[in-house]
Amino acid sequence: MTKFKISLYNLVSSLSTLIDLVSPEIMGHHKRTAYLALSLAKEQELSSTDIKDIAIAAYLHDIGALSSKERLDT
Repeated sequence: MTKFKISLYNLVSSLSTLIDLVSPEIMGHHKRTAYLALSLAKEQELSSTDIKDIAIAAYLHDIGALSSKERLDT
């Protein structure tokens, strides 16, 4: 059996790309949010582990909402 190693960051990033394909109306939202969060985390000179955790949280911040209507209704 072949075992694959994939980082959580890469998995979450790929999931974000998949959501873009499923829901074009919010295309790039998660990536833009993650980029902004990463920029702020780096500016604060956080550890690389904290920066990765923040990026993952930003990618997942509203992962259950696949449309703008779902995001606005919460």
